[in-house]
Parts: sequence; C-alpha cells; structure tokens
Amino acid sequence: SSEDDVEIVWKAPWVKHDSHILVATEYFRLFRYGYQGSMTSGGALQFSFLKAAFDRKINFMGQMGLKKLLDQWDLYHTLFHSFEMRCPSLQIIQEDQHTMVRAPAIMHLRISRATISTLYPHILQNERIVQKLIGQVLRVPVLIHFRYDENGIIDTFNTEADVTSGFLKLLGCAEDAEFVSNGCHFRDDAELEILP
Repeated sequence: SSEDDVEIVWKAPWVKHDSHILVATEYFRLFRYGYQGSMTSGGALQFSFLKAAFDRKINFMGQMGLKKLLDQWDLYHTLFHSFEMRCPSLQIIQEDQHTMVRAPAIMHLRISRATISTLYPHILQNERIVQKLIGQVLRVPVLIHFRYDENGIIDTFNTEADVTSGFLKLLGCAEDAEFVSNGCHFRDDAELEILP
C-alpha cells in the first residue's frame, strides 16, 4: 500500500457511513497542501467541494459559515512557507443522533520569519530560538471531527491542535517549547489568531 492510503477504522457496520468516510477522505486529499486560493483552478475545486459537503451555516471555531474556514486557510497559506497535512486513519463515531468522523492528522508547517513575527512576536527578542526555528518544519498533531447532519452534510467542524508538542520535538527543550507556545497566536483549536 502507498503512503497516501488511508486506514479506515469502522465503528459501525452500516453502509451509509461509506459516504461520510469518502467525504472526509476527499477533504484531506484536496487540502493536503493547503488552500490554493480563490484565483486558481485548484482553489475553485476546493471551494466547490466545501459548498457541496459543508452546510452553508457550518459551525467552525464558534462562528457560522464557510468564511471563517476560508479565512483560516488563507492565513495558513500566507504565514507558513509550506503546508502539508496528512491523515493516516479515519474513524466513524456515533454520538446521539449524529454521525461523526474522527480524523487524527499531522500538519507539517515550514516556519519563516513572517511566521515568527506574526504568530510568535514575543520570541523575536531571543535570536537563539528564532534561528533554531526559521526554515524548520513544525509537525503539529491535530484532531479533526467532522459532524454530519441527517442528510450527510457536515454541519460542525472541530479542530484541536497540540502546538507545544510540535515545538518540543523541534527544539528538544521543554523550557524553550513552553516559552514559544506561551503568548503565541496559534491556539489550541488550531486557530491562527491575528490581532488588529
């Protein structure tokens, strides 16, 4: 099997879940290298997929609608020198009346000076750490939950990220990882928070 194959873990035997898994798999295929931007054919394909698979009032990071999701994708595209996201396995979960797909993934984010000045401005005074980070790939474990409504449309999209563990692996020192993570604008729900 190739490294692009996705291991599918079935929690329930119902055939109707096939489409939920296929939609989540397609999301990771289309967005593996991030959002391509609205002016490209790849970006147009991504947007068409989101409009078809996601409820137009999708709940994402406490906001309703696709705008927040697209804004976040734009920030990832702008602030990291490169982006790759891989999801090795998908799992069906039944919760109350909803079917969810649980997708543990890894984001591979190449850090640039723009990344640091925007998301980690508090570390600019520490050139030793800045030099350790620039050009390096930060591997952030992220857990994504796709929640489907009764029509098979995604109505809620949740993300949880473990940024600190990524910095710990990169820097090799808990104190440095904590220093970088404290005060950063990369939240535990994977939101890139840009202050006005």
